[in-house]
Amino acid sequence: MRVQVKSTMFRDRGGYSCTVRGCRGPYQGDPFDFLAAYLIPDDMWYIIPAEKCSGQGSIALYPKLKKSKYGAYREAWHLLERPNGEGVVKQIEACAEGAAQVEWGV
Repeated sequence: MRVQVKSTMFRDRGGYSCTVRGCRGPYQGDPFDFLAAYLIPDDMWYIIPAEKCSGQGSIALYPKLKKSKYGAYREAWHLLERPNGEGVVKQIEACAEGAAQVEWGV
């Protein structure tokens, strides 16, 4: 599974703007299966299927809005689980200073 990891702390109109692009513009083709977007100030992750954000330069994430477009993908780690139940992500820890810890379930 290919996961593009992005983070943001850019607040925009009650939510966060998260860039979903490379240095030359929106990603082209089929570069990843899921976007893992980390909201640094809220210590919160969104696991979003690529087809929900493909071709966009950025997405808006509103963790406090009940009916937000990406609300169903908040902390949706189960989407990364393999059909046989192996490989589910049990924990990811990250911080803006660059240190990160990742533990994978087997």
